[in-house]
Amino acid sequence: MKKYKLLHHDTVMRGTTLLYRIQALHSFGNIDKGELGGYVEKESNLSHERDAWVYDNARIYDNARIYDNARVYGNAWVCGNACVYDNACVYDNAWVYGNACVYRSARVYGNARVCGDASVSRTLINLTGLSYNATITDNHLRIGCKQYKTEKWFTFSNKHILGMDGKDALKFWKVYSPLLRVLCTQHALSLK
Repeated sequence: MKKYKLLHHDTVMRGTTLLYRIQALHSFGNIDKGELGGYVEKESNLSHERDAWVYDNARIYDNARIYDNARVYGNAWVCGNACVYDNACVYDNAWVYGNACVYRSARVYGNARVCGDASVSRTLINLTGLSYNATITDNHLRIGCKQYKTEKWFTFSNKHILGMDGKDALKFWKVYSPLLRVLCTQHALSLK
């Protein structure tokens, strides 16, 4: 049974893509019948099963999928081939795109960007497809073959990072350390 409909009179443009606001057809979870949701490009973006929902000004498009009991709200965007499922939440101004997956009880928020082949879950975060793979656990961060306690990584100077694997390591660190810091912080909070 369908749980929402696309409102063809309430749309927004994303480049050349038309997104439709959704409206609940019946009550489920914490959603009341008639309640307006966020925006999707097509019905395959948001499952009609279980309690998954897109709220506020959130936008889901391309081949992205939201299902199970996942929630996307605020000004968050999920696009590309990304998926958000289980009890995961994406909110604030966060973006999940590429082939990234957010699942279990993970929370992606603030101005976080999860992209590429990244995988974010409650117990472990793996980022693959970058020049160095990265893994975040409860209190460690592994980048390539180097593993340290999470807080230690963010005390390293550029000279120290350069000594790990030369200019490639420093370039990677300058580009990805802000994202890694956000993901490490979010992951630690999700474990509490």
